[in-house]
Amino acid sequence: MIAVVTGADRPDEHPELVDALRAAGWTTQAWTPAEAEQDRGFPVGAQIVVFGAPPGTSPLLESQAFQEATVLYAYVDGARGTVGPMTAAGSAPCPTCLTDAIDVATPDPLLARWVAAGVVLEIETLHRRRAGTLFATSLSWSLQDDPGVSSARHHRRAHCRVPGCAEG
Repeated sequence: MIAVVTGADRPDEHPELVDALRAAGWTTQAWTPAEAEQDRGFPVGAQIVVFGAPPGTSPLLESQAFQEATVLYAYVDGARGTVGPMTAAGSAPCPTCLTDAIDVATPDPLLARWVAAGVVLEIETLHRRRAGTLFATSLSWSLQDDPGVSSARHHRRAHCRVPGCAEG
């Protein structure tokens, strides 16, 4: 099962991600951040937890998911869509180390579909190869000043004390 914590107040507000996962044949359950906070067991049994918002948006939920499953971030910030980084205890930096100050703007619908497709492809890669390509890495597609695709590598912060936090 793929658990999706949306970046929206309603799980149907930006359906591209959940729709794409279901179209690819994945059993998917979606929660808003408020619903996931009410359901403390939301990540239990999930193969992957996808957060539809940047790292650090829901610290308690992200910490809980990190201890239970592989976590993948996927979000659109205005005219920039990002898939990744992905993390798992013992394999990559923890959600606290991945946190950057990002102000999420209204998502571009075209980028929302690109992000959804990227999530599906990463989950398929993880399933088929038993290894992901986005551990501690993210891909972003920008339609802003310098349009195109870029990648970023994410590192463990010095002296992090979170159990399972590792350099990716």
